Amino acid sequence: MSPSAPLATAVPPAGSSRGGKSPAALFRNAGIRAKIMSIVTALAVVALVVAIVSIYAMQQIAGDARALTSLQNDVSFNIGAVHQEELKSRMLIGTAAAMPLATDQEVADWQAKMAATDGDLDADAAAYEAGIAELGDITATLGGADWAAFTSAWADWKNERDTAMLPAAASGDHAAFQAAYDAASAHLNDAIDALEAEETLVADASSALSAKAASEATFYTTLAIVVLALGLALVLSIALFAAGTIRKQVRDVHKVAEALAKGDLTVTSGAVTRDELGRMGQALDAATLALRQTMESVAESATQVAGASEELSASNRQVTAGAEEMTAQADKVSGAADEVSRNLGDVSKGSDEMTASIREIAHSASEAARVAAQAATAADAANSQIGRLGVSSQEIGNVVKVITSIADQTNLLALNATIEAARAGEAGRGFAVVAGEVGELARETSRATEDISNRVRAIQADAEGAVAAIEEIGQIVERINEFQSTIASAIEEQTATTNEMGRGVSDAASSSHDIATNISGVAQSASTSAAVLSEMHAAVVELAQLAQRMHDKVETFTY
Repeated sequence: MSPSAPLATAVPPAGSSRGGKSPAALFRNAGIRAKIMSIVTALAVVALVVAIVSIYAMQQIAGDARALTSLQNDVSFNIGAVHQEELKSRMLIGTAAAMPLATDQEVADWQAKMAATDGDLDADAAAYEAGIAELGDITATLGGADWAAFTSAWADWKNERDTAMLPAAASGDHAAFQAAYDAASAHLNDAIDALEAEETLVADASSALSAKAASEATFYTTLAIVVLALGLALVLSIALFAAGTIRKQVRDVHKVAEALAKGDLTVTSGAVTRDELGRMGQALDAATLALRQTMESVAESATQVAGASEELSASNRQVTAGAEEMTAQADKVSGAADEVSRNLGDVSKGSDEMTASIREIAHSASEAARVAAQAATAADAANSQIGRLGVSSQEIGNVVKVITSIADQTNLLALNATIEAARAGEAGRGFAVVAGEVGELARETSRATEDISNRVRAIQADAEGAVAAIEEIGQIVERINEFQSTIASAIEEQTATTNEMGRGVSDAASSSHDIATNISGVAQSASTSAAVLSEMHAAVVELAQLAQRMHDKVETFTY
């Protein structure tokens, strides 16, 4: 799959963030721990505010409860006790009116009870006034005109009771008692009305205080609920914002991971925040970019390796074919070298025979000088020997032609071997050196055989001259001594030449044998090289297959 454009913006610059330095941006860039701690801190602040409001509300409600309790205990109870003592006082008066006191003891008991009732009423009234004073603003409406009217009317009632009704009751004068009671009833009624009005004010104060406590309880409960709701809304907003930020970052990272699992390297998280998830997303984007670049490099390398493997395989096949051809040529050269060696052995034998013939000629020439008298016989013998020399020279010429032909063929084979060695390159360098030496030896053999040919032609010419001289020997026997010196010199020169030719032929035979041995080694090396090249070809094929498989694997990715 062809790669897309490079991911130039895969990793944002360090310190970059969306939204500048706004609170939302700062919160997004904060770490996960900071986000969690901010939520916990917000919860703690909300809990603290709710706790403060609740504590304050409880203190207020507790104060109202204490005030209400004091109002109930110190005010309502005492005014109720005053009312109760007022009723007891009236009941004592009613009892005296209904059942006149007959004895002094009854009068005394009645007066004692009345005095106790008056004492209790005064004590309860004093406690009531003390309770009002203690409660302060709560009882501002109490102890006012109604209470003053009660105390004044009750004092007037007591005065009428003590001055008129008690003496009438003590004397048993019921009519006087009733008249005094009727006269003082207005004061009693005023006192009762004022006391009931004061009790109404006490009940109203108690109700107001209860309503105030209930209102404050409702207010502070509502305030706590509102603060709790606002705090929870704030905490929930922070939590939702944090959860949304974290969820988005996790989803972006998951999107990249899921794309990586599918082999798609083009997807990035786009993370820009500096928190842990943002840095993780940026690191993942950087890793994706590096992996994408690596995949591009691997794909390019796999393509190059595949191409190089194909070229190497073709070159390997060509070199293998050259090595096989070189092996075949080396086998041919080895066979030719063996043939040259055998032919040179035959030439060496012919050279030995020619040397023996020349020694015989020298001996005959010496005998001719010594036995000049027997010139005719010697001439015949010389004619015969020279005839044989002609034949031998002819044979030597034939052998020399064979050697020359072999040397030319050897030189041609050496040239072919040099060309094949050049084709083989480094593997044929040693073979090229040996082929060069063979060519040089062949050229030296050609030069030596050319020299031998020249000398053989000279011998043949001399032999023909000797034949002509022998034919005239009968007429010029006296000139034998002159020719004898010339023949002796020629024979010595021919002997030296023949010996040199024999040594050259022997050396050529030895060199030919060495050439055959070296060519056999070259053939073996070429065969070994062919085997190595075959193994290398198999390795190259395997390398090409591996490169193709690697390329196929890389192609599964999108980058």
